[in-house]
Amino acid sequence: MNLGRLGELAGCICMQTGNNDDMPDQSAEATQRTQQILRRSAELIAGGKPKEAVDLCQAFLRQNSGEPKIYFALAVGLAQCGRRDESAAAYRQAIRLWPAFYEARMNLGTLLSSTGQFEHAIAELSQAAQLRPQAAEAYINLSDAHRAMWRIDSAIENAERAISLNPAIPEGHNCLGAALASKGEFDRAIAEYRQAITLRSDYPAAHLNLGLALLVTGNLGEGFSHYEWRTRCDIAETPRRFSRPSWTGQNLQNKTILLYPEQGFGDAIHFIRYAPLIAQMGAKIWLESPAELYRLFASIPSIERMFAPGKTPVEYDFHCPLPALPHAFKTTLDSIPGNVPYLVADPADIKRWRKRIDRAPDYLQIGLAWSGNAANRNERNRSVPLAKFSPLARNGKRCFHSLQIAPPPPEAGISLLDWSSQLIDFTDTAALIANLDLIITVDTAVAHLAGAMGKKVWLLLSDPPDWRWMLDRADTPWYPTMRLFRQQTRGDWDSVIASLPIESQF
Repeated sequence: MNLGRLGELAGCICMQTGNNDDMPDQSAEATQRTQQILRRSAELIAGGKPKEAVDLCQAFLRQNSGEPKIYFALAVGLAQCGRRDESAAAYRQAIRLWPAFYEARMNLGTLLSSTGQFEHAIAELSQAAQLRPQAAEAYINLSDAHRAMWRIDSAIENAERAISLNPAIPEGHNCLGAALASKGEFDRAIAEYRQAITLRSDYPAAHLNLGLALLVTGNLGEGFSHYEWRTRCDIAETPRRFSRPSWTGQNLQNKTILLYPEQGFGDAIHFIRYAPLIAQMGAKIWLESPAELYRLFASIPSIERMFAPGKTPVEYDFHCPLPALPHAFKTTLDSIPGNVPYLVADPADIKRWRKRIDRAPDYLQIGLAWSGNAANRNERNRSVPLAKFSPLARNGKRCFHSLQIAPPPPEAGISLLDWSSQLIDFTDTAALIANLDLIITVDTAVAHLAGAMGKKVWLLLSDPPDWRWMLDRADTPWYPTMRLFRQQTRGDWDSVIASLPIESQF
């Protein structure tokens, strides 16, 4: 659940280099030349030419290696070029030359946060806060870094400090809202997000975070409206450009609409449920699909044509990303299209997989998925070490099947059949799932696939959960055959697994 953004304020690495307090002494001529290089570097970076800025700074530093502000400009340019390690080294050199260089410490802390080096980020940002204790920005970034380390009380404390220094800074309220949401205090978080938007009406991160908080608390109507701001934040890919208008609910009779995924596989599986509703409006549906989902989605009767990404013709009337469909349909809790199955496995594939699986009639066939995409921001929280499932195998006749596309770790701690080499795409996974009695999974694409197929699913949820699972309920209107098992204490998977009613399945 993305409820905040690291470095929201200083994440846009700045070229401001503050005053010259404690700055190493320079001659007037050297100062003038330094300012010329700084101005030109800033112009090049602003003009989208960071490599030229890097070259300019490096050329200057070959003759003048003691200029901390030029190392700072070099670091900014390197970061803009995606050369993060080199950028961090340049910031560190600037700090070595000028320990009181506030902006360099702020930018280095933000850069380190963006690469997951949160302890080092906190050290730099703490130094920045000591240099300028009245600077709200330092405490905002400190709060975000502490939240990433799940030190939520420290995150709240730093965010509140920022607001006390500058109540009118919207980033402070957004930051505090993110920390409160991480603690499960969603009512307070929503109030902080609204305050951030009051201070800056076009604040994308605050709108998105407000949307997520509203969705997780069940306010889908307003929540999906704010969720549309995701395309202006960093959870989605760079927004695509189309020559045709976007669909937001217009008449589709005899029109062609292009649908396309925008985020991960699970989101695509979740939102493709709206395709039959679009077909009922009289539209022809074209769908872009990644290779992993292509065969699975091709089985949906309401989809007329399928295309690989980048291969779509332009002769359509509207386009719409899959995650925008709930908002276009004005979805509420009472109108969620929850009919399952809306995805089915190929009968021939089901038959082939049946031959591979030991179908002893007195054994319960259980599919396990314990981790998802490593690139997901919440992967560390939502994944479960496979060994923690071992208590499920201690009694009873149970056969466990891996639903992962990678082999299980050597220290699995549980005997299971590894099908990773034969799960080529989600159609194969669907055919395997179709032959199983029960799916136990963390919050990943497998959960959506099994739910969309109408299989019995036990979903293990971290605290706080993703928005679509909402709060304090054991079921979900999105997938009627799914049962939710929630952490009561963050990080405690043992009690979640102990609560699974595995004995009742015989």
